[in-house]
Amino acid sequence: IKILNIIFSLTSVFLCYLIVKQLFKSEKKALIACFLAATYPAFISYTSVNCSENMAMPFFLLSIYFFIKVADNSKPLYYLIFSGICVSIGNLFRMVAIIMIIAYIMYIILYFQKKWVNKVKGISFILISFAIPLVLVSYSLKTLNITEYNLWRGSESKWTSILKGSNMEHFGGWNEEDAQIPNKYNDDYDAVEKACKEIVFDRLTKNPLPKVIGFYATKYGAEWMEGDFAGTYWAKYSLEENSLGYKFASQFGIIANFFYLGLLIIICIGLFNKKQYLKNYPLNLLYIILIGYICFYIIIEKQNRYPFIVSWVFLILPFTINLERKKRNSL
Repeated sequence: IKILNIIFSLTSVFLCYLIVKQLFKSEKKALIACFLAATYPAFISYTSVNCSENMAMPFFLLSIYFFIKVADNSKPLYYLIFSGICVSIGNLFRMVAIIMIIAYIMYIILYFQKKWVNKVKGISFILISFAIPLVLVSYSLKTLNITEYNLWRGSESKWTSILKGSNMEHFGGWNEEDAQIPNKYNDDYDAVEKACKEIVFDRLTKNPLPKVIGFYATKYGAEWMEGDFAGTYWAKYSLEENSLGYKFASQFGIIANFFYLGLLIIICIGLFNKKQYLKNYPLNLLYIILIGYICFYIIIEKQNRYPFIVSWVFLILPFTINLERKKRNSL
């Protein structure tokens, strides 16, 4: 499994190189991105963790690469079919691709070609190519009696995760109280979903608004604060506390946080470079995706490993910084 994780991680590194090269038209920036990705603590720590994100990420990145190729007119419109297929395959490993699909649709509506006919075609290509693999795999698994429910429905309502995510006493994380709701209603899908909605509504309406806002702000900070997205924690989970590997992993977590902080600072500076997001429209797709996942993870159950699936974005956005202007000023 670890060998496969390494292969998936290296594939993600290479795809970061391709995406940066396509976005910024710079071989130098692409090579730097490749180096950053190869030394990225989150990528390194998760190679020793068995999780579905490792397998999903390369397909998500390949999907983005195809989409960007179409967005900057490097490839014809029908290449969006490949983008949809790739994100659909990634979704089979980690079912959070709905955020990317929404981001694609938003980008097509806001920034795509002026003709509405092409916008409609683009959205159709994405939706159909995403749906076909998902439906085929889902019905195949049901036919073989491997699963009882369709993949997009699941055995448990999505509202159970939203319920846990709204629990203020447990900071939006897993808790026994909310976990017992399905058992309380004998795993009746509709009854569980209805109960979850009622509890969530009560929590959001019966608590003071400042408390609710403060809760979600704290939850947001806690979920995105770790530079390795809990990779170090899971990597050392099965190790003895006195072992060399455990001690090294603990120190590695500190390095990861400094690495992550540096990337965030550069990204924030890059926001002042208006030329990038006002003229380099494909770059805005990454901002839409990132904001989408931030909102998504604020709503559902909090787990620090969840944002790892979109951690690659912190390797690409730093290249929005305008180094050329600073270089000219220094001369």
